[in-house]
Amino acid sequence: MSSSRAHQALHAALMSALFAAQPLLFVPVTLYTGNAAEFSTGLMNLLPIFFQAGVFMVGLLTLPGLFLSATASRRYLAVLCACTLLSWLQSRFLVWDYGLLDGRQIDWTSATTRGWLEAALWAGTLALAASSRPAQLRIWINAACVASIASLVATVAGGISHLEQLKGQPHARSESSLQKIVSFSGSRNVLHIVADGLQTDIFEEILVHGEAGRRIDDAFNGFTVFSAHVGAFPFTHMSVPALLSGVMYRNDLPIPSFLDATVGHDAPSILNAAAVDGFDVDIAVAAGLEPLYARGSATHVYSLGNDFHITAEELSLREAAVLFDLSAFRVAPHFLKRQIYNDQRWFAQNAVVRSEYMGLRSFAHSAFLHAMAEEMTADRPRATYKMLHVMTSHNPMATTEDCKYAGRVLPTVRETVIMQARCGLLAIAAVIERMKSLGIHDSTTIVVMGDHGAWSPPPGIQPQARPDGTMELMNPVTIAMASPFFAVKPPKASGQIRRLSSPSSIVDTAPTIASTAGIPGTFAGKDAFLLTPNQARERWFHLYEYQRSEWHSDYLAPIKQYTINGSPLESSSWSFRGTLYPGGEREPFEPQ
Repeated sequence: MSSSRAHQALHAALMSALFAAQPLLFVPVTLYTGNAAEFSTGLMNLLPIFFQAGVFMVGLLTLPGLFLSATASRRYLAVLCACTLLSWLQSRFLVWDYGLLDGRQIDWTSATTRGWLEAALWAGTLALAASSRPAQLRIWINAACVASIASLVATVAGGISHLEQLKGQPHARSESSLQKIVSFSGSRNVLHIVADGLQTDIFEEILVHGEAGRRIDDAFNGFTVFSAHVGAFPFTHMSVPALLSGVMYRNDLPIPSFLDATVGHDAPSILNAAAVDGFDVDIAVAAGLEPLYARGSATHVYSLGNDFHITAEELSLREAAVLFDLSAFRVAPHFLKRQIYNDQRWFAQNAVVRSEYMGLRSFAHSAFLHAMAEEMTADRPRATYKMLHVMTSHNPMATTEDCKYAGRVLPTVRETVIMQARCGLLAIAAVIERMKSLGIHDSTTIVVMGDHGAWSPPPGIQPQARPDGTMELMNPVTIAMASPFFAVKPPKASGQIRRLSSPSSIVDTAPTIASTAGIPGTFAGKDAFLLTPNQARERWFHLYEYQRSEWHSDYLAPIKQYTINGSPLESSSWSFRGTLYPGGEREPFEPQ
């Protein structure tokens, strides 16, 4: 190899490394620190995979430097520098809101103008670089170096401020903690299952169809279903304090202070009350939620990641693919994002992950419940309170009628929501059936509930309109999100499912469990069994725009307050009561 060819290859390698560092180092670290709760693997375990990908990318991009002429090589270096600059601009400044990348359909046509502007920027910049003169190469190199240094500084600063996130979530994954989760008392237990996104009318529709419906119906013998139940929030974050303590967030306190007061170690929550009453409190919840649930009393904590049904090596590969896809999505211009997203099948995940479905939490959490049923014992000397929060009903929807992977993420419509919820309920039924076979079902208080609804409006629901004909902010999807499932089986209860249309709310969860299980304590809310079907009662629902940053923010986005007096499925029951702004400022509702 001639000296000039070697220099060309060296320069190409250096510029390729700057380019590769954007999607394979700077952007992944930034995305990971901001979304650490979504990963079960620490970033330090994922970076070696990215390093290997980076070596391959640099090697591939270096090859042209060995064969191009001197003039073509200079232009090629300018193009590599332009790619570095464009990647930096795209990932740091041209960041648009595409919504939650959780299986929902993206309306790609809504950003066509933006897409053409980005395409013009990329095409124009690359064309300018490709036609640059030798004297202009230094300008392109300087621009790439400035972009890389800026990225490095931002990444290091972000990493230093998020050192704990870089290590990954402190997941409790030991076999000993898992054994405690599946070990029950032979005489006194509370099994409290939050099936994220389980909706009341979805449950009822599942029961009347096929063998699966009959099995679920039979498993729920002895339960009382509160058919007019109302949630407090459309998302998990603030629904959990409401169901554990009965207190609703009003946007007036910093969120960490509110969580300390409602679910912290000294707070009046049902988990703390159970611990004081002598229960071992065993928590098994979706990865990322354990810091919230374990803020109070917990004897054992087990984190449910996306990996219960796969090996650690498969998990690392899968999560590296997830992080790469998110990084590529961030770096790519608009018209390429659609190819990377691939209708939620994603480019890298489809290419490298052996089991396509293993990234979907519904499969992992259903596998956990089935394993719990198989491994369950009734040999604990102390009473146990089992707090499970599983994503069996939550989107993305990807389940077939027979609970297999559909091969792709499906649209979140009523049919797909029902199929996935049915599979999750079959897994819950397996746990209940095992309790019956062990002889502990009769003495156990069992609660199965959703924290919010499932995005699927009940049939026949129409939007509420103002007198002038404009639509009120409350709509059928809001009604769905405000209709989480709530069912309770008291000890010794038997017989077919009983249904009560009493005006219960998610804030009644703690006092209902305490009364049913005989746990002393004073809670906000009311015992749902003491409510009467025709009782007049205003229940509050809070609607706001979800932002992923809310898990680390001091306040939520502005909250629209509604009261519901009557059936939540009747729009006439809803009344808008004003807006709660961050910091506690309230804008009262003024009737028009």
